[in-house]
Amino acid sequence: MCEPTTIGLVITAASAAAGVAVQEKNVSYQNKVNNQQRDNAIKARNENLAQVEVAKQQATTQAGQKVFENDLAAQKAEATTKVSAGENGVSGLSLDALLAEIDASSARYDDSVKPNLTDKVVGFDLQRDNVQTGAVNSVSQLRTPQAPDYLGAALKIGGAYSNYEQAKKK
Repeated sequence: MCEPTTIGLVITAASAAAGVAVQEKNVSYQNKVNNQQRDNAIKARNENLAQVEVAKQQATTQAGQKVFENDLAAQKAEATTKVSAGENGVSGLSLDALLAEIDASSARYDDSVKPNLTDKVVGFDLQRDNVQTGAVNSVSQLRTPQAPDYLGAALKIGGAYSNYEQAKKK
């Protein structure tokens, strides 16, 4: 039959080993959770960045379309004005002034589209930066796994062994 100090030593050693095994499983589990959360954050970031880029491209295309349609309308207005002036015998400075006003009006409209597009692009760029920052923050907040306490386990076993040795001497 084993004496109580031997049983205590065995129980302490087994308990310390079991504690380390649980700690190692916790580290493994936390690493798996962290990897999944990191993958999710990266996937979400990539999808959000793609959406921002699509919206940015759409805004650019829409602005280009507005300028194109405006220029086309100005060309039609100039052509109509020239035909009408020719049919009515109008020429000279008054016709030139009317055509210049059509051109100037078209240019002012085109020029107003560009700053609006620039503002939208800046907004999309800021949104893209926010998406990136959010992903970085998500990843940086992942829990760092607690390393198994091998030293603590060894000290427990060493302390139990020391008690065992002292009890043997008595």
